[in-house]
Amino acid sequence: MYSRLRKAVIRGLAAAPPRPFKGEYRARAAVLMGIAECEAGPSFLLTRRTNTVSTHKGQVSFPGGQREEEDGSLEETALRETFEEVGIASESIEIAGRLHDYLAVTHSRVTPFAGFINGSPQIIPCTAEVARVLWVPLRFFVETEPRIEIWERLGQRVSVHFYDFEEEVIWGLTARMIIDFLETIGPGIRRLV
Repeated sequence: MYSRLRKAVIRGLAAAPPRPFKGEYRARAAVLMGIAECEAGPSFLLTRRTNTVSTHKGQVSFPGGQREEEDGSLEETALRETFEEVGIASESIEIAGRLHDYLAVTHSRVTPFAGFINGSPQIIPCTAEVARVLWVPLRFFVETEPRIEIWERLGQRVSVHFYDFEEEVIWGLTARMIIDFLETIGPGIRRLV
């Protein structure tokens, strides 16, 4: 089942035409939408940020961050940040493709890369950045309708999505990426998770 999911994700992301990016941005950033085979089935790797990081304090997000000069590509940024935040080396990750770019409230242009985490790598959280590591089953997002609120963001009224998982809230840009990921892969994902 896991290999069928991998094929569906690769195929779905390859077939999705890039959405035009709108908005001015100050910096480039990338995140890894890491998927691993867990006891509860295929699951996303998410982290809750500490309350001491400079942005998005205490929020649940995918590992990632700002592009640095030594990063050859945004994909390398996502892999480097994943290693720095949770200790998973790039050799353990197979990138399946990328989603659209998003404009964060910090005015960063964020590129999410979906990737499969192979084997059972040891998770070593960076305690300065990561308060908790979460494995959230894809099935949860497929079967759960998010709560929606209308907020004022970057001068526009937008729908903000919220998923309540255990004692955590997955919301904002992270929730939007998950929704877009599921829509990109299509309704067939329900049978694969």
